[in-house]
Amino acid sequence: NVAADESLVFNLNAKVEGVIRKLHINSVGQQVAAGQVLYEIYSPELLKSQEEYIDLLEEKDILLAPMDDEDSHARGKSTMTEDDMMAVKINAEKRTVARNNLLYADVGNELIAELNSTYKSREVVEIRAPQSGIVTRIEAHEGSAVKPMDNLFSFVNLSNVWIDVPLYPDQLAWVKEGDGVTIRSPQPGMRDIKTRLKLIAPMVDSSTRTVLARLSISNPGNQLPIGSFLDVIIHAKPHKALAVPRSAVIRTGKGDIVILAKGSSHFTPVEVETGI
Repeated sequence: NVAADESLVFNLNAKVEGVIRKLHINSVGQQVAAGQVLYEIYSPELLKSQEEYIDLLEEKDILLAPMDDEDSHARGKSTMTEDDMMAVKINAEKRTVARNNLLYADVGNELIAELNSTYKSREVVEIRAPQSGIVTRIEAHEGSAVKPMDNLFSFVNLSNVWIDVPLYPDQLAWVKEGDGVTIRSPQPGMRDIKTRLKLIAPMVDSSTRTVLARLSISNPGNQLPIGSFLDVIIHAKPHKALAVPRSAVIRTGKGDIVILAKGSSHFTPVEVETGI
């Protein structure tokens, strides 16, 4: 069974307080690319952060004005003092902090570029996807008020998937982590996939009485949809054992026995311990 790689499941939470003005994600199963607009929000907090960043941009321009002065270029040197240079450095550090605060809210580099060029804040800000994935849950609605840590969307990245393989407990002696595996899809034209067992869970499922083995494989182009079934061949190493037909084993309340032929039409029961 093809399952989502749980290490690639992620939730998108609101980072600031505000009101969702418009949703750009409408259905579960929708493919989302990194940087794509998810929703638009009005947030006084984001508005204030933009204004603080713009103030720092304007302060930077004032501090760097002596560098652009025509007289300074004519003299071949800057008219900035050491204190001025220190102020420029402090301003750059503050701008970095302000920019990171905006990026933390998932506004994307697009808003930063716009502020750098226009020096004008936006009342309604677009919030963008931090990474690509498939939408698995939507908890946001247009007009809803949100606050930090509210879960709005859940996604799963399907670039890598898990293949869950049920094993019966009496098969466990035959397999181990790292065994080679061939995966065959019932879909025509799909090539076999070679990989290795990644995990064998140390517990038996109480409902199916099976143990879960797991493979991890790349899934380019979502060729293996979640929930689909595949044929899995585990290339276990052969075991040497004394073998008898199943029908030759006589099961009694005191144990298992087989009948040993001693020749000359003589037979004797022999206790045995059966394996797989």
